[in-house]
Amino acid sequence: MIDYPPRPRLALAVGVIGHRPNRLPQQQEKRDAIAAEITAVLTAIGREATAAHEKYAEYFGDKPPLIALISGLAEGADRMAAHAAIGIAQAAASGSAAGAHFKLDVPLPFSTDVYKTDFKTQDSKSEFDALLKQARSVLVLPGGRGRPGEPEHQAGAQEKRSYEEAGLTLLNQSDIVLAVWDGGPSAGRGGTRELLDATARSGTPIIHVDANGEMPTRILWGGLDEFPAPSNEVDDLPVESLSEALRDMIDELLRPPEEKKAAETTGNAFNEAAKRATKRKPKLDPERCRLQLYYGKRLPRWNFGLAFPFLMAAAGIRWPRKSDWLPSTPANLTAQLAEFDRSEPPNAKLDRTSMLATAFGWADAWGVWLAQIFRSAFVMNFSFAAFAVVVAAISLVWSDITQFLRPPDGANLDTAALARELALHKWPFVWIELFFIFSVLLITFVGYHSGWHHRWLEAREVAERLRIAFPLWALGLRPTTFPAEEPAWTGWYTRAIVREQGMRATILDAAGLQQTRTTLSGVLLDQCNYHRTTAVRMQKMEKRLESLGGVLFFVTLVALIAFLAAVLCGVDVPPRISFSVTGIAAGLPALGTAIFGIRVIGDFDGIARRSDRTHLVLQQIIDAMAAENPPNLTTLRARARAASDVMLGDVSSWRLAAESRTLAIPS
Repeated sequence: MIDYPPRPRLALAVGVIGHRPNRLPQQQEKRDAIAAEITAVLTAIGREATAAHEKYAEYFGDKPPLIALISGLAEGADRMAAHAAIGIAQAAASGSAAGAHFKLDVPLPFSTDVYKTDFKTQDSKSEFDALLKQARSVLVLPGGRGRPGEPEHQAGAQEKRSYEEAGLTLLNQSDIVLAVWDGGPSAGRGGTRELLDATARSGTPIIHVDANGEMPTRILWGGLDEFPAPSNEVDDLPVESLSEALRDMIDELLRPPEEKKAAETTGNAFNEAAKRATKRKPKLDPERCRLQLYYGKRLPRWNFGLAFPFLMAAAGIRWPRKSDWLPSTPANLTAQLAEFDRSEPPNAKLDRTSMLATAFGWADAWGVWLAQIFRSAFVMNFSFAAFAVVVAAISLVWSDITQFLRPPDGANLDTAALARELALHKWPFVWIELFFIFSVLLITFVGYHSGWHHRWLEAREVAERLRIAFPLWALGLRPTTFPAEEPAWTGWYTRAIVREQGMRATILDAAGLQQTRTTLSGVLLDQCNYHRTTAVRMQKMEKRLESLGGVLFFVTLVALIAFLAAVLCGVDVPPRISFSVTGIAAGLPALGTAIFGIRVIGDFDGIARRSDRTHLVLQQIIDAMAAENPPNLTTLRARARAASDVMLGDVSSWRLAAESRTLAIPS
């Protein structure tokens, strides 16, 4: 296992959509020119990706850039692009060309046997088989052409839906769409024009190669404008020539977040700490500093932040566990995620060494470690601040101070001696108070400069983004991300990991869908149980701390009322009792205030409410999936998307609530 969080390999996916031979030029010279242009475009993308890798080398892994060409291998444009990518890859393997590595990923609307009926000649079928063998991954979707005896219009509609599903899957997997298009309308549902309109709505950049071989290649993309307007059709997109815009487009797709977008949401204190920790120049932007800080931290094997587990034990929530001081390693958490995959061969399972699983294990391990250390820090801060007051109160009643005020018979009161006696009485308590005060200062200083709070929020966000990316990957999908530059390093890192993971190789037939549903249900059930348990525990914690704080203030109130009643009734109250009442009036409210501070920073009630809502919605999704037999790909994908929205929504609302609850000196 690596010693630090993994750096993703620079990866991009180029999806190709375009016409079949009937809408390509009939002259072989023009077809050859189109094929050569496709090769030139892919070569240019590889060249710019290599330049970006050199420019941002410190944020990516050492391997050369990886360019995945996603093609359905239909006759015409799909195969032209596939041959181009394979040719570039073979040239690189032979040593005649260097730079990016090209791979072929193939989403198919039907099984291979059914799909090959599209191809009328044996040569075409043999070409398809040869290309398929060179693919890195093949995703077979459960489409169909209709059942025997079904009316022709119904069978045709089902076939078109299948092609559309394959096309939308290709678009979802693509960072760039290479369109070989004649500018005309679609031939039907799922056609080139329809998919290009969907691409325009998604914000994904389009490289347009003219299918007539007449116009120069150009880029169609809303990102060409500084303030892009939403586009519903491909014709609405800004246009720029390939040579002028490709470098900037690739750079925007790959570069880590820049200061102009990151600075609005980052705190200056932690930014400065991140710069110092990473030894970066002050001009380097905060998000990149935080990313470097994440890369450069070795995860401690032990966790000495035990105050929060002990508080939970004291509140009767749960007893301390071995995992509290010896937390799970990234390797163990990676394996736990991979175990949810119930796929059977030939379907590819989530490998424990895959980038998605490995990155999740590290993010989850850091999230767990930082959560406990931060929570224990604020528990100790409030507790120690209150203990300092309590010790001062105890010093009043530890011994009878009035004895210092009684001089020997016939002697005058020696005020200097009295001061010395009182100081000698007080100094042990002062040392204890100083210990608590310096502990608060030290904890705050270390937590502030180590960035425990922000690093916890970021690690947890990355872990949850990658957790939900897993079942989406199992269904042949990517999580929803920004189509261009991500505004925060957490989104950038997650997207880079998903890009490297690539498209899943699987057959989503009846058996594959059953296995994938089991995988998705396992992930959601695990999260549902987690949120149910968290809701119960945090609600108990909130109620019990609230009750304890109320008891402390009630006892103080009773002591003060009893003291006043005794004085008003003429009772001779001994000095030591008077000092005791003073100690109670100072110490118990201080403890009560500390408990209130722990409740506010811990946000136990807010966590309980959010977790309760999340577990209820996830349970509804799980029940809906279980009720559907046999499972349907479109519905399963919709359920997975809904679960993703719920889980990431919970993370967003939690982070929004926790962002301002930083570690500080109680005052």
